[in-house]
Amino acid sequence: GKTLHFLTRDNTYAYFRYSDDKAILVYINASDEAKEIPWTNYSEILNKYHTVGVDILNGGNVDNQQPFTAAPKSSTIITFPVAK
Repeated sequence: GKTLHFLTRDNTYAYFRYSDDKAILVYINASDEAKEIPWTNYSEILNKYHTVGVDILNGGNVDNQQPFTAAPKSSTIITFPVAK
């Protein structure tokens, strides 16, 4: 697969590992506050994949059309399958 990094913003960092089959978002919130993942900042890659992914760490579904808040001092890993 390939890697796409995004600029650090507001004490957060995000990158994607992606292939023809899926994309994996790694979102790191190094802040002392909860942060909402700014989905529109990642639209260049997310528009190629299904809007609903799975949070690998807790097994829950994540819809990138809805707000999602990352806890303070945490990492979030979400896998998105390719759109069909």
